[in-house]
Amino acid sequence: MITRLVIHRFRGIREGTLDDIGKINVIVGPNNSGKTAILETLYLGGLSGVSCDLIQESLDPSVRPVTILQESDMLGLNPLGRIRMRHGYAQPDPGVSHETIDGEFYVKLKHIPSDHLFHEFRFVPKDKEVPRAEGVSLFSFDRREDIPPEMVPPFFEEEEVLSENSKWHYLLEKRWAYKWESRTPLDSMPIWAEEGIDPAANNILFFDFHTIDSTFTKTFVDSSFRTIVNWEHRIAKILGDVFSNLHGTDINFKLGTKDDKYIAWVEYGEKTPIEINNFGDGTQHAMKLIASLIPLSENATKTKPGMFLWEDPELFFHPRSLNRLIYEIFCIILNRPIQLFISTQSIEVVGIIVHQLERKFNEYQDELRVFRLGLDNGHLKSSRFYFENIRAWLEHELDPRYWDVPELPIEYHYHEDNNTLNGDDE
Repeated sequence: MITRLVIHRFRGIREGTLDDIGKINVIVGPNNSGKTAILETLYLGGLSGVSCDLIQESLDPSVRPVTILQESDMLGLNPLGRIRMRHGYAQPDPGVSHETIDGEFYVKLKHIPSDHLFHEFRFVPKDKEVPRAEGVSLFSFDRREDIPPEMVPPFFEEEEVLSENSKWHYLLEKRWAYKWESRTPLDSMPIWAEEGIDPAANNILFFDFHTIDSTFTKTFVDSSFRTIVNWEHRIAKILGDVFSNLHGTDINFKLGTKDDKYIAWVEYGEKTPIEINNFGDGTQHAMKLIASLIPLSENATKTKPGMFLWEDPELFFHPRSLNRLIYEIFCIILNRPIQLFISTQSIEVVGIIVHQLERKFNEYQDELRVFRLGLDNGHLKSSRFYFENIRAWLEHELDPRYWDVPELPIEYHYHEDNNTLNGDDE
């Protein structure tokens, strides 16, 4: 499990640290406070899993073991291509040029001065199968390796990030670097470090609003059919528990016309099957999330732990349905070696999580962290709430999403007569 995250110049974050990260992490804060950036660093860093040697003749030693981005995530999607799409970039950063010669990747960074060790270097893949060239846009040092001083941002020295108990990630595309107040070559390169136990690269699920609209890749569905017993039936059962009008239905996956994407269909006995995309957005959200979480839960082990990154769970949901969905998700993942990160704008999400941990999953109360973020001239501010802290705030109708602590915009209380949140039946 990752316990600490230190960031140097990723997107809107000039520098920042999250300490004492738990198993269940909820990230709140105003717009442009770094919530999504946190999820993206965890996602990209976790998918750096292809072993290579980095060769830079000016270093001593000149050969160092690293990992680079793998070709796809557990959903069969290209990691950096997926992040680019989120931000409107159709192509790789033109400032990163590379060519393949005899199976080696020669990389040149046009935005780095020619006398700096990051201006030119090369990767030599260790596996027989040569990875996609796009993977060289990010590389990571394993925690066992010493980091050369020229590659250490001053902020990391201030935060005492130690190479022997951390993993460092270097994103080579300048477009992702914090744009203002650049002073050194490293300032045009996002760098972040994680302390703790990293998730297995094949066990990372990043579920965002783009995922809701997309279809499943053939790679993901075929793998789920091979490895998960009664996968479709389990999806249908949980979906029916979230939405009562879907009790007793079945889920069936069929290849689309291009034979490279699967489409999910909801079947009502003898009635005509209905494509899931013809249901409401909330049903699509829940079905696709459940279908993805079941394989993640099955594949995560102590030696290959998982990570679930969930952006804006409140999208398209009535609070009662969301309450039921979060309950089902907790049933799937909390007893598994899976670390959860949720970014949200919704106080209802925070309230539901606190309610579920108090009434249904009290053994995991000590695992909850609520991080309130803010950005001050690129510096990431964070305050951390534990279960009892956040519960007290909510009961006193204070809103942890704000730094100026206004009262809650909605009524938040427990009904003593039936121990439920705002009258809900879960």
